[in-house]
This record gives sequence, C-alpha cells and structure tokens, in this order.
Amino acid sequence: MSVYHCTVRAKKNSPHRIDEGWSGSMLSAMKGLVMMLTLVAGCSTSPKDHTYISPPLPKDLETLTSMAKEGLVEAQYALGFRYAIGHGVQRDYEKAKSWSLKAAQEGHAKAQDLIGVIFEKGLGVPKDSSKAADWFRKAAIQGDAHAQNMLATLYSNDEGLVKDASQAFKWYYAAARQDYAAALVPLAVAYAEGKGVPRDYVEAARWFHKAADLNNSTAQFQLGRMYAEGRGVPKNDKTAAKWIQLAAQQGHVLAQYNLGIMLSRGRGLEVNPQRSAYWHRRAAQTGFIRAQLHLGLIYAKGIGVPEDDAESIKWYQKAAEQGDADAQLILGVMHFRGEGVPRDNAQAYAWTHIAEANGVQGGVLIKSSIMKKMTPAQIFMAKNLARKMTSKNPKLIDPR
Repeated sequence: MSVYHCTVRAKKNSPHRIDEGWSGSMLSAMKGLVMMLTLVAGCSTSPKDHTYISPPLPKDLETLTSMAKEGLVEAQYALGFRYAIGHGVQRDYEKAKSWSLKAAQEGHAKAQDLIGVIFEKGLGVPKDSSKAADWFRKAAIQGDAHAQNMLATLYSNDEGLVKDASQAFKWYYAAARQDYAAALVPLAVAYAEGKGVPRDYVEAARWFHKAADLNNSTAQFQLGRMYAEGRGVPKNDKTAAKWIQLAAQQGHVLAQYNLGIMLSRGRGLEVNPQRSAYWHRRAAQTGFIRAQLHLGLIYAKGIGVPEDDAESIKWYQKAAEQGDADAQLILGVMHFRGEGVPRDNAQAYAWTHIAEANGVQGGVLIKSSIMKKMTPAQIFMAKNLARKMTSKNPKLIDPR
C-alpha cells in the first residue's frame, strides 16, 4: 500500500503561513478522496518535495471568506479547498464547488482541477465524467499534472467519454514528463501494449524503471519481467530477480508467485526450496489460484517442506473451489487413491466430472477408470453429487 504525504504552505517569509499536512491511501475510499484533493492542492506522489506556493492567506475562516468575497481568486480556491476536505470547517461540497467554481472560471488551474474532481467523484453533485473531463482539460492545458493524469484516466476507462487511447497516451505522457508518479505506470503500459502509440519496449522499460525507482511494486514486477524476457532491455535473470523480489516484498501477488518459481528453478537466484515454498504460500494465502495449485504440489512432494497429504489436499481444494480444472482433476485422483483423504469413488467421480466440464485434458480417461470401480447406481449418485456441488458453488465451473 502506497502512502502519500504533502504540505501546503505559503512562502517562508509570509506573515500568514498555512501548514496543512495529511496522508491517504488509494486503496481506501475516504482516504483516496483526501489523496485526490490533496493532489489538487498541488502535491505530487513523487517523493520529491513539491510545495504549492500561494500568496499570504489568513488562517481564520472569517478573514479568508471576506477576501474570497472581495474577488481574490487564491482565497476563493483556498476556501473551496478547505470546504472540500473539511479542513478547519465542516466538510461542505456545495460550498466547495461554489467557491472553487468562482476561481475556476477565472482560469485558476488548481480550482479547475478541483471542480473536475467534484464532478468525477460526484461530490455533492451528480457524477458527470463529461463535465469532469471539461474541467480537467482546462487545467491540463495549463500544465496541471494531476488534471492531465485524471483526463488520461477518463479516456482510458471509457467512463462517460469515448474511449480514446491516443488521447489517454497524450495526457499520461504530459503528466509523466512532470514526474507525476501516478502517470508513469500507465504510460509504460501504453508503450508496452501499443495503446495510443506504436509499441516500444525500450520506452516501456524506461518508464517502468522510473516508477520502479519510486518503489512502485507494479512497475518493479513489470520491469523484472522485461529483464527476464529481454524485452526493451538486455536479458538478465539476476536483474529480473532483483526487481521481482522488491515487488514481492511489498506484497505484489504475481511477483510473490514468480519469485517462488524462480527460487525453485534457480533462475537469477540460487535454488532454495524452502524460500520457494514460503513465497508460494504468501501468494496462495491471497487466493491466487496458480500459487495454491503449486503449493498443493509442494506439500504432496515434500519440496522444501515436510511431505503432508492433508496440507496438499487443503491447497488443491482451495484452487479447485475457484474453478481450477487441474486442481479439480488432482482432487479426483487423490479421492480415488485415498491420498490425504479417505478413498471415495463418488467424490473422485464428481471432481473429475467437473474438471472434464472445465475442459481439462485427461479427465475422460481418469473418470472412465473410476467408473469401472462403481455400480450404475453409484454412478447415478455421483452425478447428482457433482450437480449439487456446482449448484452450491457456481465458481467450480470456470466461465472461460
């Protein structure tokens, strides 16, 4: 989870200094809003100290309101901003919009950006991506990095706007050129996938590297993949392992799973079955299916952990219940053989039947072997069991 901080203050020699510090997480709705509004005030997700410099403004609400009523644009924006985040006043989105709009209509870029946020989030007004885009565009043209990033996001997500990859790329690039951290990964992805710009792995790697240096786990993982595959950078397993490990340590699930694989194969790192099992477990605990499947195998074979059929069954079961056909087939075989569970032909038939429905290879042959050990009545009951299982848990059937 990334945490962002900023400080908004007047010039050092100002008799009226405003210090307003707070932090927020993009993964929390409320904190995300504060984060968004914080950025509107001129902060950046970059670790560099970006300070929004405004004319000396009073701390007390009465004087600030008086200045805003007299038409001072900076005061109008500052007052709107305070109402938007509830700083020193009760949060009031209607007043936030009213005061910010006055400044925005005078061309104040940060106020325009704030109005964009209000419409984009539907804060006290009906959510309107089109109006949000209009205001973000006004601020973006003036060089506001947050507005540029938000406008690019709207063009990327097709939320109220006609999806336009070239416009998304244009504005992500403009924001990234200002070292706006949130734009770096989307820009790198655009280059990697050829969205709105000709595919260019070298440029993708360059922008992923910038974001990775800022400790962005997604960028670290993607950069690691590029080094592992030699796309846009010289192929280098050790460098790949370095970046993937950094991402894994931050909780990036795909990085954790891939790190487990690399440790099991000695790719870029020395073979270490114990550490491989550890990273597979970390990924599996988040519900990542392939990690759960591999962890089941690790316990079944005792690779880096004591051999444990019951623990193996547990992880196969978790993967199977999410619709993984391989895990379902393995469960069927284990029930048929009585490995880690009591031998149960009905369960064996049901799991292999479900795996077959999910298109797994070998399901028909294994189910045929199971059926040879069953009477017609038992087969009938096993089919009913499979229907009950899929009815109780629709995820058993992979929608793909």
